[in-house]
Amino acid sequence: MLHISEYGKICNKYPEKAREIQTGALNTVAPESEVFIESTAEGNSGYFYDMSMRAMANEEMGKTLSPMDYKFFFYPWFIDPTYELTDDFAITQETCDYFAELKRNEYIQKQYPSISF
Repeated sequence: MLHISEYGKICNKYPEKAREIQTGALNTVAPESEVFIESTAEGNSGYFYDMSMRAMANEEMGKTLSPMDYKFFFYPWFIDPTYELTDDFAITQETCDYFAELKRNEYIQKQYPSISF
């Protein structure tokens, strides 16, 4: 088993280290092993971005995954009701813009159609 944490951040800030992980750690994993890569995406380029986009495309096409394919999992914070505030609070323009962007995101719309912003 291999667990890689914050790979998106590594790919964004340290592309040479990301290449070492890609060519060193990931290329040595046996087909029957499990790989867990968890991260917050940071930008729209790099190994993590490419892996995530490929996994999302495979899911959308309904592709049967091989033992060497990655399965995409997304656990957004906004589906957990314990993260909701019950008190009044001021909403900044930055927060409004963030939720407007989430609302436009096609992946989120397809995966979580019951969520309202």
